[in-house]
Amino acid sequence: MHRHPLQKNVSIRPTRRQDQPENADREEPRVISDANGMIKTLMTAFVVFLGAVLALPAVAQDSAKTDENTFYVSYSGGVAYFRNQRLTGADATGANLSGQVESKVGFNVGGAFGKRFHEHFRGEIELGYHRSEVDDLSAQGEDGSAQGFFSMLSVMANGYVDYDLDIGVIPYVGAGIGWGRVELDAKNENGILRMEGEDNVFTWSLMIGGTVPVNDIMDISLGYRYIATVDTELNGGVVQPGGTTAERFDSEFDSHEGVLALRYKF
Repeated sequence: MHRHPLQKNVSIRPTRRQDQPENADREEPRVISDANGMIKTLMTAFVVFLGAVLALPAVAQDSAKTDENTFYVSYSGGVAYFRNQRLTGADATGANLSGQVESKVGFNVGGAFGKRFHEHFRGEIELGYHRSEVDDLSAQGEDGSAQGFFSMLSVMANGYVDYDLDIGVIPYVGAGIGWGRVELDAKNENGILRMEGEDNVFTWSLMIGGTVPVNDIMDISLGYRYIATVDTELNGGVVQPGGTTAERFDSEFDSHEGVLALRYKF
């Protein structure tokens, strides 16, 4: 083939836009390199985060183990509902006396000192006070609108079983036995019955609830407690046709309670 005399070797090169920097071609590989570095950093962070999440159960288990053989003190308070308590004449002269004590919603407060002996078991000695205002008091079928209070001071030896289900709340059940000093100081508004009695009695309780660990030294718990006594004997004065007589009454004490407690470990 003959070449035209005016034809020359011409090489075609891509033209650059006037607004494109001269080093644009060199920046593209650097952008790709930076993107790869960011991906590697994110992957590393994800792996670290995943490892921390997977390690949480082990950390919690180690923390639970360190709680063994530790002592604690707790402070508690809550509401108390005294079921209507019966009153039955205990003397021969009061055989015809039968009534009840109706109370308003009251309160309970307490403090305890205890020790965890095992991952799932702890025991404590608790001092508690339970009180409610009397709303009705009767022994002969009279109108019993009354004023006064019904209370118990208790000292209990309690045992609890805790089981951590890894759900953030640790369920517990418990039981206790101990001593209670029951006191009833009330009179009905018609002046027929006046109670001023107290008795020392055997006391027992059952508990169920849940505990939320706040940190290494403090827990918060919320639960239900049923506390009751054996039969008690209380003194009272009754206005009868022959005058006012002193009588002894058989009664009992039991309370349904909601309890919120703070527990400090050391």
